[in-house]
Amino acid sequence: MEELVSIYEYGENITSYETNFKNLLNNWKTENITNANEYEFVNISFVESISDSIRYIYYRNYFSGGGACLFLN
Repeated sequence: MEELVSIYEYGENITSYETNFKNLLNNWKTENITNANEYEFVNISFVESISDSIRYIYYRNYFSGGGACLFLN
């Protein structure tokens, strides 16, 4: 039986947040994500490391909503 690997982990060994997101972007295909073609990555930047469960829950809830996200600098 084949071991399942997340789209963050498939590819380069994760040594930093950069390799984590590089794997995500390289694996963002309809073979891995059913509706991948409905999203377009325009600009990605590092904001912060999630260091505790409170920040994790905040981002989990923020990005799990049904609305579209638009970030402007």
